[in-house]
Amino acid sequence: MKKSINKVSSDFYEAFEVRKLSFKDLDEVTNFVMKYYTPREPLGQIFKVDQDVLKSNHVMRVKEKLQHNASFGCYEKVSGRLVAVCFATIHDKRQEQVPRTDSEIVKEVPALNFVRRLLLQLEANLHEKLSANKIMMTGIGTVHPDYIGQGTMSAIVVRLMEVAIETGCEYVVGVAVSKYAQEANEKSGLTALREIKYSDFVDPVTGKKPDLQLSSIHTHVKLYCHPVPSNDVTSKL
Repeated sequence: MKKSINKVSSDFYEAFEVRKLSFKDLDEVTNFVMKYYTPREPLGQIFKVDQDVLKSNHVMRVKEKLQHNASFGCYEKVSGRLVAVCFATIHDKRQEQVPRTDSEIVKEVPALNFVRRLLLQLEANLHEKLSANKIMMTGIGTVHPDYIGQGTMSAIVVRLMEVAIETGCEYVVGVAVSKYAQEANEKSGLTALREIKYSDFVDPVTGKKPDLQLSSIHTHVKLYCHPVPSNDVTSKL
């Protein structure tokens, strides 16, 4: 991640503001996710999850993630428009975690069961594997199509790292589901912890293989991590 945690130019902050999201932003950020993330969510497409089911699941996930007080939105100053979001959760192995709120939806939909168990397998025993007490996990990140390439997500990453330091996290962890995302992560210096080939995945509970819609860029899912930088490094961002 050495290349990805770059100093954000002062010009960027003349046009945009990055701020932490809270429950007062729930309706706005949920609508943003429904419009710009849900229709193109890769795992939903790969596992052929119905769009209405996916929307319901994402509504629950947004609520769950906001409870952790570690998610950010980027706003255009002139218009006040929300142009990018990235949600994060903090997991401390010494404390009871905030319970998931999407369990009933997952239980009722076989395709979501497959997705959830794939991710559980990928993320199992992370604290032990990394020898860490506290980990930040990122997920549901998306940018308004008109603002792609303007540094919005890079600015959010800087704020996420600040929160990771403030809360005592030792690693930031995230999943990359496509070839392009994986190549970008590896060019940025992230470490791949685990990977699962989609076509090899078998549900550990049912013993069944999911019906998949694969492509040349969707062959494996990988879990990446990056150690949280020191305060000295972050102060220069």
